[in-house]
Amino acid sequence: MKTSVRLLSILLTVVLVFSMFAVTVSAEGEVANVTIKTDVDTVIAGDVVTVTVNVANNYYATSMRWPVLFSNTFFELVEGSVKATDELDALGGSAKCNETPDNTIYTTTYSSTDYTGVLVQWTAAVSATGIAPYNQADGMDCFTFQLKAKTDINVGDSGSIVIPEDYPRFYNYILTDTEEPFSPDKVVKCETLVHNFEGATVECVTPEILPVEDSGVVLDKTKNYIKGVAIGTVDNLDAYVRASVGEISITPAKENKMGTGSKVSLTHNGITYETYTLIIAGDVNGDAYVDYMDLMLVDWYEAYGVTFSGVQKIAADLNGDGKVNANDKIALDAYLNFEYEIDQVTGTVIDL
Repeated sequence: MKTSVRLLSILLTVVLVFSMFAVTVSAEGEVANVTIKTDVDTVIAGDVVTVTVNVANNYYATSMRWPVLFSNTFFELVEGSVKATDELDALGGSAKCNETPDNTIYTTTYSSTDYTGVLVQWTAAVSATGIAPYNQADGMDCFTFQLKAKTDINVGDSGSIVIPEDYPRFYNYILTDTEEPFSPDKVVKCETLVHNFEGATVECVTPEILPVEDSGVVLDKTKNYIKGVAIGTVDNLDAYVRASVGEISITPAKENKMGTGSKVSLTHNGITYETYTLIIAGDVNGDAYVDYMDLMLVDWYEAYGVTFSGVQKIAADLNGDGKVNANDKIALDAYLNFEYEIDQVTGTVIDL
């Protein structure tokens, strides 16, 4: 009984004063990985970024404690957002996080002029008979908090979130055995444990629709047209366009199909920044296909004066002369008879 009480007293004292780690001897020499994750890697001024600290190790840690630093010219802490994850709370022990920015940097490699941070800490549950250490070989999301991109940042600026490599870890401990009963001779002092710290970077960008690399799509930012999408693309445009930040939404021109006249918009935080109109050369009726229905419409336009919208005229002008007439009907008929191909980038027919 005296031995158990004495052990509990020793462990509680060390836990309260120092940040310490415990590891089975079989794991000695392995590396613990602490990874900073963000829910986004691009922002505009005023955006909120959720930061998560993930810890993977085999060290049977009895305590974890790090300052997580962030660029204070780019970010500001959303106060009150720092907390332990539900997964860490379920593991047991005691987690503590400061609710306001911590201006004590705890490092010689990062300047307090450039960085501030939060301090996160977890201490294992200790009893007279044992301890419930942290040992998550595959990793666990342990802490989370939110940062707000400052309103005066500029496009091209970036902010870093890091854990300093030279942060003093106080004392470290290893357990030669985790089986009960727990006794002092199973605790061995270990001066250093190896850790890999992986930070994250967030960049300030302009909200805009961009072409997917090697997709061949063309964005006309003067007339706000999108060209170069393949005939028959009816599900989505993910292979052709992407958002620098925000979300792309599509309003189909006809029957939920991505044809001529469909509107492609970029929205971020409730604000619409760009809207393009999709043009599929040869697709006059907006169903994303080029078929005899389109040929019939071109014929009616020429013969009966059927009205075309501006984008319908562009889609029907297959010889590129700026007019819709019999020559375009001939070109479209030749395409349907496999004599020509349609170049969706130029919007004109070409020889096979």
